[in-house]
Amino acid sequence: MMSTHLMNGAQDVPDFYSAPGDSSIFKDTHRDVITYTEDGRALIAGKLLNKREPSEMWNQLILQMMCQRIRVHRESIVKRFFSRHSKTAHKRDTIERKYVTNISISD
Repeated sequence: MMSTHLMNGAQDVPDFYSAPGDSSIFKDTHRDVITYTEDGRALIAGKLLNKREPSEMWNQLILQMMCQRIRVHRESIVKRFFSRHSKTAHKRDTIERKYVTNISISD
């Protein structure tokens, strides 16, 4: 016997109602106000975010850039050195294997 019941008819809808509750999704939270000095340093609530001196930060940046360049070009630096000093050119391969492959510069 076939049923005359319609699929998804009004009688099949469950009741999902619940009493209104406190939603924690849209609560106002306190955010610190970030301001900037004329030289670009960030202040949070009037206090410096980074307390390092600008000269110290510049020194660190320059050191990191030089270390990166040495890391990238270390093999070519050694080859250029030995090509200028032809008396020691025959030792180049030995020294490259010994020293250049073992150089590691930490960040």
